[in-house]
Amino acid sequence: MRLLYIILLTIILSSCEQKKDDLDAVTKSIKEQYRGDVRATIQKESQGLAFLLLELKDTLPNSSSNSETERATRLVKSAFYSMSDVQRTSVDLIKITFSNRTETYFKNEVSIKDLVKDDSIRQIEYCDLLPNILSSQGLAIHMDEITKLEFDRIAPELLKRPQPINTYNHNDSLENVLKLTFHDKFRFEEGCYSFDIGNEQVIKFCRRNDPNNDRGFEYYNLIDRFEEFFIFEVTRYEDWEFVIFDSNSGRTYLTSGYPKFSYSKKYMYSVTGYYGEAIISIHRLTDNKGIAFSFDNWDALENYWINEEGIRFKLKSTICRQGSRYVDCHFAN
Repeated sequence: MRLLYIILLTIILSSCEQKKDDLDAVTKSIKEQYRGDVRATIQKESQGLAFLLLELKDTLPNSSSNSETERATRLVKSAFYSMSDVQRTSVDLIKITFSNRTETYFKNEVSIKDLVKDDSIRQIEYCDLLPNILSSQGLAIHMDEITKLEFDRIAPELLKRPQPINTYNHNDSLENVLKLTFHDKFRFEEGCYSFDIGNEQVIKFCRRNDPNNDRGFEYYNLIDRFEEFFIFEVTRYEDWEFVIFDSNSGRTYLTSGYPKFSYSKKYMYSVTGYYGEAIISIHRLTDNKGIAFSFDNWDALENYWINEEGIRFKLKSTICRQGSRYVDCHFAN
């Protein structure tokens, strides 16, 4: 009997802690969008329906309006997404009220069933893994979603191979090394990097300023080198990219993220995140074919080579309940 009492007490305490955590999460999510006082409680109506009550109070007089309705809808949805699945099933409604020092001037309530339905639609619309093709230069790819267990299982032979590119080098030291090593082909003068690739051809990458426009600048910084490939980081106003220059062929490649070469130098790829969008670009260096694509509402995280013609990457969503997903991408043709 005593054991049963202890078990029941443990369940009750655990439930209370979950309830408190949920209410704290709901309050935090609303306070990020509302400057007044916020109070969140779970109550029951006389008919037995349970509801989450959101009481929001400010110090200024106001009245119900279309904008107030929109704000209430936004805050109710924010509260819903902050609740755990367990807590969502324990309430039937979410009620919200706005008041000032003298009166309650707006009330509304939303059914949990309606919010669950909206959430299902939202998951379909925003949480799929269908890529958007940004550009295509003749390289075909094939993608398969894999499990976390498979993503974490790195082949032993991959761990033994050294990564071809190190982290960022210091610009000045790298430039000095190039001046000494390639003194007949490399120059850095007056803000321009110059490369003599033979046949009287000189490739230049120049820093640019517009004296009439503070935002009209373009800075090239030489940050790394991998054998014949020179890597520049280019910064502009609210924009950046990487330029990879092949000093043997004279070709240049543009990537949004820092490049990673395959071990044979046949391929190069980059993965980066840009305002909630994962952007992936792949180049085949032997024939200049490539492709760039993105995943909306997913952030790009870990990634690595799985073989000479395939990469593996992890995506994480901040709005989808699936959390992280894992993808193998193989190159074709």
